[in-house]
Amino acid sequence: MITDRRHFARKKRGGRKAGSRMDCTAAERRISSFLSGDLDERDTEEFVGHIEQCEACMEELAIQYLISEGMHRLEDGGAFDLNKELNDMLIWTKRRVHHKKIFDRVMFCAEIAAVAGSFLLSFFVLY
Repeated sequence: MITDRRHFARKKRGGRKAGSRMDCTAAERRISSFLSGDLDERDTEEFVGHIEQCEACMEELAIQYLISEGMHRLEDGGAFDLNKELNDMLIWTKRRVHHKKIFDRVMFCAEIAAVAGSFLLSFFVLY
């Protein structure tokens, strides 16, 4: 855990950054789940939103990512840039969540169109 004064001060205020639905404590609890890809879409979106706004939680995420990935990479012996990889993972995650939201909206509209079409078809068939 980070022992930064800003981190503790934010926790005293409730841990929420302006515009964020997730507080620091909740974000820290979700770091390992995020790194393993186990968060659902809603938690992922809230987590990434909080991480983008909270320097202390971003640092904690970076530390845990560097530890977990760094150990695997050292065993492989290849060259790597874990900070860039973490940033790429966050960008990819934001895009995935954004595309999922668009897909969900399109499917909702398609369902409404199907129901409306069925209603109209049944109306014309019955009368």
